[in-house]
Amino acid sequence: MSQLQIFDTTIKVKNSTRDRLAKRGTKAHTYDLIIVELLDIAEEQNK
Repeated sequence: MSQLQIFDTTIKVKNSTRDRLAKRGTKAHTYDLIIVELLDIAEEQNK
């Protein structure tokens, strides 16, 4: 079984960007999950 490692990483975002990310997710989402979903979409579009 693999272990999940979480690292504290500071990524500076404007308050408006943070608010837009928060609106995209649900209470079950983390910023990490939202970012992963957006990256997956971007990678699919670049194929």
